Amino acid sequence: MRNLIPILAIVLALGSTAAAAQRPLFETGSEFAERPRQHRVRPNAELVRLVITARGRDDVPMFDECLAENHLPPGDYASLMYAVPIPAGPHRTLWFVRGSLQYWCIGFYGAHSFSYFLIDERAGREPRYRLVFDEGGDYFAVYPSRHNGLNDIQPEACIMTECSGARMVYDGGRYHAIWCIRTTWDAHHREIRRRMPCQRQG
Repeated sequence: MRNLIPILAIVLALGSTAAAAQRPLFETGSEFAERPRQHRVRPNAELVRLVITARGRDDVPMFDECLAENHLPPGDYASLMYAVPIPAGPHRTLWFVRGSLQYWCIGFYGAHSFSYFLIDERAGREPRYRLVFDEGGDYFAVYPSRHNGLNDIQPEACIMTECSGARMVYDGGRYHAIWCIRTTWDAHHREIRRRMPCQRQG
Protein backbone atom coordinates (compact mmCIF):
# COMPACT_ATOMS: atom_id res chain seq x y z
CA MET A 1 0.00 0.00 0.00
CA ARG A 2 2.96 2.36 0.54
CA ASN A 3 3.49 2.71 -3.21
CA LEU A 4 -0.06 3.88 -3.90
CA ILE A 5 -0.46 7.53 -4.83
CA PRO A 6 -2.60 9.49 -2.33
CA ILE A 7 -5.93 10.57 -3.78
CA LEU A 8 -5.26 14.25 -3.10
CA ALA A 9 -2.03 14.14 -5.09
CA ILE A 10 -3.89 12.52 -7.96
CA VAL A 11 -6.57 15.21 -7.97
CA LEU A 12 -4.07 18.07 -7.88
CA ALA A 13 -2.08 16.50 -10.70
CA LEU A 14 -5.12 16.43 -12.94
CA GLY A 15 -5.40 20.18 -13.06
CA SER A 16 -2.11 20.73 -14.87
CA THR A 17 -2.74 18.17 -17.60
CA ALA A 18 -6.51 18.11 -18.11
CA ALA A 19 -6.38 19.66 -21.56
CA ALA A 20 -3.41 19.44 -23.87
CA ALA A 21 -4.80 21.57 -26.71
CA GLN A 22 -7.18 23.95 -24.95
CA ARG A 23 -7.27 25.57 -21.54
CA PRO A 24 -10.52 25.11 -19.63
CA LEU A 25 -12.75 28.03 -18.73
CA PHE A 26 -12.50 26.62 -15.24
CA GLU A 27 -11.67 23.43 -13.41
CA THR A 28 -12.77 22.27 -10.00
CA GLY A 29 -12.47 19.34 -7.60
CA SER A 30 -13.93 17.85 -4.48
CA GLU A 31 -11.78 19.91 -2.14
CA PHE A 32 -11.29 23.13 -4.07
CA ALA A 33 -13.49 25.67 -5.78
CA GLU A 34 -13.25 26.75 -9.41
CA ARG A 35 -9.97 27.97 -10.77
CA PRO A 36 -9.67 30.50 -12.11
CA ARG A 37 -12.19 31.93 -9.67
CA GLN A 38 -15.71 32.16 -11.09
CA HIS A 39 -18.73 34.31 -10.35
CA ARG A 40 -20.72 32.14 -7.96
CA VAL A 41 -24.36 32.81 -7.12
CA ARG A 42 -27.09 31.31 -4.99
CA PRO A 43 -29.08 28.90 -7.21
CA ASN A 44 -32.65 29.92 -7.94
CA ALA A 45 -35.64 27.79 -7.05
CA GLU A 46 -35.76 25.99 -10.40
CA LEU A 47 -32.08 25.02 -10.27
CA VAL A 48 -32.55 23.72 -6.74
CA ARG A 49 -35.65 21.77 -7.73
CA LEU A 50 -33.84 20.01 -10.58
CA VAL A 51 -30.89 19.11 -8.37
CA ILE A 52 -33.08 17.73 -5.57
CA THR A 53 -35.16 15.80 -8.10
CA ALA A 54 -32.01 14.34 -9.65
CA ARG A 55 -30.80 13.14 -6.24
CA GLY A 56 -34.15 11.55 -5.40
CA ARG A 57 -36.50 11.53 -2.42
CA ASP A 58 -34.26 9.21 -0.40
CA ASP A 59 -31.61 11.96 -0.15
CA VAL A 60 -33.97 14.67 1.12
CA PRO A 61 -33.72 13.59 4.80
CA MET A 62 -29.94 13.84 4.48
CA PHE A 63 -30.25 17.42 3.17
CA ASP A 64 -32.69 18.23 5.98
CA GLU A 65 -30.15 16.96 8.50
CA CYS A 66 -27.45 19.15 6.94
CA LEU A 67 -29.72 22.20 7.26
CA ALA A 68 -30.33 21.48 10.91
CA GLU A 69 -26.63 20.89 11.64
CA ASN A 70 -25.74 24.23 10.04
CA HIS A 71 -28.62 26.07 11.76
CA LEU A 72 -30.22 26.91 8.42
CA PRO A 73 -33.98 27.32 7.90
CA PRO A 74 -35.93 24.14 7.01
CA GLY A 75 -36.27 23.75 3.25
CA ASP A 76 -33.42 26.18 2.50
CA TYR A 77 -31.67 23.72 0.18
CA ALA A 78 -30.21 26.55 -1.92
CA SER A 79 -27.82 27.35 0.94
CA LEU A 80 -26.29 23.89 0.58
CA MET A 81 -25.30 24.61 -3.04
CA TYR A 82 -23.90 27.29 -5.28
CA ALA A 83 -24.16 27.91 -9.01
CA VAL A 84 -21.79 29.23 -11.69
CA PRO A 85 -23.43 30.76 -14.80
CA ILE A 86 -21.69 29.97 -18.09
CA PRO A 87 -22.82 32.04 -21.10
CA ALA A 88 -23.71 29.56 -23.83
CA GLY A 89 -24.75 31.65 -26.81
CA PRO A 90 -27.73 33.91 -27.46
CA HIS A 91 -30.46 33.64 -24.82
CA ARG A 92 -28.84 30.58 -23.27
CA THR A 93 -26.96 29.84 -20.03
CA LEU A 94 -25.32 26.63 -18.87
CA TRP A 95 -25.44 26.44 -15.07
CA PHE A 96 -22.83 24.48 -13.12
CA VAL A 97 -24.23 23.58 -9.70
CA ARG A 98 -22.41 21.83 -6.88
CA GLY A 99 -22.52 21.44 -3.11
CA SER A 100 -21.44 24.36 -0.98
CA LEU A 101 -17.91 24.39 0.42
CA GLN A 102 -19.11 26.60 3.29
CA TYR A 103 -21.98 24.36 4.38
CA TRP A 104 -20.50 20.94 3.64
CA CYS A 105 -23.19 18.28 3.22
CA ILE A 106 -22.58 14.56 2.79
CA GLY A 107 -25.47 14.52 0.31
CA PHE A 108 -23.11 16.17 -2.20
CA TYR A 109 -19.79 14.64 -1.15
CA GLY A 110 -18.16 11.25 -0.80
CA ALA A 111 -14.87 10.17 0.71
CA HIS A 112 -12.90 12.05 -1.96
CA SER A 113 -15.49 12.88 -4.59
CA PHE A 114 -18.20 15.45 -5.16
CA SER A 115 -21.49 15.64 -7.06
CA TYR A 116 -22.17 18.28 -9.69
CA PHE A 117 -24.95 19.15 -12.12
CA LEU A 118 -25.22 20.97 -15.45
CA ILE A 119 -28.51 22.67 -16.21
CA ASP A 120 -29.38 24.32 -19.52
CA GLU A 121 -31.44 27.53 -19.29
CA ARG A 122 -33.25 28.93 -22.31
CA ALA A 123 -34.16 32.58 -21.75
CA GLY A 124 -37.62 33.92 -22.45
CA ARG A 125 -40.69 35.35 -20.79
CA GLU A 126 -40.80 32.07 -18.89
CA PRO A 127 -37.24 30.63 -18.82
CA ARG A 128 -36.95 26.91 -19.45
CA TYR A 129 -34.54 24.78 -17.46
CA ARG A 130 -33.36 21.26 -18.21
CA LEU A 131 -30.83 19.03 -16.49
CA VAL A 132 -28.37 17.90 -19.16
CA PHE A 133 -25.65 16.22 -17.09
CA ASP A 134 -25.04 15.10 -13.52
CA GLU A 135 -22.13 13.13 -12.22
CA GLY A 136 -19.82 12.57 -9.29
CA GLY A 137 -16.04 12.36 -9.29
CA ASP A 138 -12.78 13.97 -8.26
CA TYR A 139 -12.26 16.56 -11.00
CA PHE A 140 -14.34 18.46 -13.54
CA ALA A 141 -13.51 20.99 -16.24
CA VAL A 142 -15.57 23.16 -18.57
CA TYR A 143 -14.07 24.28 -21.89
CA PRO A 144 -14.76 27.32 -24.07
CA SER A 145 -15.46 25.19 -27.13
CA ARG A 146 -19.14 24.37 -27.72
CA HIS A 147 -21.18 21.83 -29.62
CA ASN A 148 -24.86 22.44 -30.31
CA GLY A 149 -24.86 25.47 -28.05
CA LEU A 150 -23.34 23.99 -24.88
CA ASN A 151 -19.77 23.87 -23.64
CA ASP A 152 -17.54 20.83 -23.87
CA ILE A 153 -16.74 19.21 -20.52
CA GLN A 154 -14.29 16.75 -18.99
CA PRO A 155 -15.22 14.76 -15.87
CA GLU A 156 -12.61 12.55 -14.21
CA ALA A 157 -12.73 10.10 -11.32
CA CYS A 158 -9.96 8.38 -9.40
CA ILE A 159 -9.18 5.31 -7.41
CA MET A 160 -5.96 4.85 -5.46
CA THR A 161 -3.93 3.71 -8.45
CA GLU A 162 -5.37 5.55 -11.44
CA CYS A 163 -7.78 8.17 -12.79
CA SER A 164 -10.08 7.93 -15.76
CA GLY A 165 -12.15 10.49 -17.59
CA ALA A 166 -13.57 11.59 -20.91
CA ARG A 167 -13.89 14.66 -23.08
CA MET A 168 -17.60 15.08 -23.69
CA VAL A 169 -19.63 17.15 -26.14
CA TYR A 170 -23.31 18.00 -26.33
CA ASP A 171 -25.10 16.43 -29.29
CA GLY A 172 -28.30 18.46 -28.95
CA GLY A 173 -29.94 16.04 -26.55
CA ARG A 174 -27.25 14.82 -24.16
CA TYR A 175 -23.53 14.78 -23.46
CA HIS A 176 -21.49 11.92 -24.87
CA ALA A 177 -17.79 11.04 -24.84
CA ILE A 178 -15.65 11.65 -27.91
CA TRP A 179 -12.43 10.33 -26.38
CA CYS A 180 -11.29 8.97 -23.04
CA ILE A 181 -8.21 9.45 -20.92
CA ARG A 182 -6.46 7.31 -18.31
CA THR A 183 -3.80 8.45 -15.87
CA THR A 184 -1.47 6.12 -13.98
CA TRP A 185 1.89 6.50 -12.23
CA ASP A 186 5.05 4.45 -12.60
CA ALA A 187 7.27 3.15 -9.80
CA HIS A 188 8.97 6.59 -9.60
CA HIS A 189 5.60 8.38 -9.30
CA ARG A 190 5.93 9.85 -12.77
CA GLU A 191 2.60 10.53 -14.40
CA ILE A 192 1.61 8.48 -17.45
CA ARG A 193 -1.40 10.00 -19.21
CA ARG A 194 -2.94 8.20 -22.18
CA ARG A 195 -5.68 9.41 -24.49
CA MET A 196 -7.65 6.54 -26.00
CA PRO A 197 -10.94 5.57 -27.64
CA CYS A 198 -13.79 5.04 -25.21
CA GLN A 199 -15.08 1.55 -24.64
CA ARG A 200 -18.63 1.02 -25.81
CA GLN A 201 -21.15 0.24 -23.09
CA GLY A 202 -23.60 -2.65 -23.46
